[in-house]
Amino acid sequence: ADVIFNVNLVVLIPFIAPGYMLKVFIPLLFSHLVIYAYDHWKVLRSALRFNWSGDSVNSYAQKLFSVPTGILAAGVVFKLNQWSGDPKVLGSGYLKGEKLWWAMLGACAVHIVIHLLLLEFLVPILGKVERVQSTDTYEACSRTKPCSYFSSNPIYCLRSKHIYKHNPPHGYYIVGKEHLLVSNAKIGAHFEAPSEPR
Repeated sequence: ADVIFNVNLVVLIPFIAPGYMLKVFIPLLFSHLVIYAYDHWKVLRSALRFNWSGDSVNSYAQKLFSVPTGILAAGVVFKLNQWSGDPKVLGSGYLKGEKLWWAMLGACAVHIVIHLLLLEFLVPILGKVERVQSTDTYEACSRTKPCSYFSSNPIYCLRSKHIYKHNPPHGYYIVGKEHLLVSNAKIGAHFEAPSEPR
């Protein structure tokens, strides 16, 4: 979101004074480097884990970038119109007033629509990946993954211990405490942390 906001601000520069473009892009580059460094530190040092189960966030980010590029398309129409007239007189282009606004709005809207259509229909074709359904059993998966429906359900774990009196009971999964989970094949608890740390 920070990156998209910064880019939205920068693409407004062609409407004002393109002579300041370089002076604006240098701070933009610096702010992106700061954001990248902060995210890099946060991911490697501060977060216990991430779960990327799909590409929905990436898809939405690509769709959101249609807005700044659409604004840039409107800026191109604005600048081309300026060049069609006397370069020394502001607003002397072929299109004036309301016609110029409608042309810029049309360029922005057409670009956004084409951008979204390409992302929706062309990109999935180019990035098609064949998916193979897993043949692993629940037991095989649960031996390698400590978090399951049962181990992340505190009610099930309490019921296992106090009502069913399983020995050992189904352990409750907490991030970073996987080593406390004990295997009990009778109740479907197959994960047991290795004796040696990884």
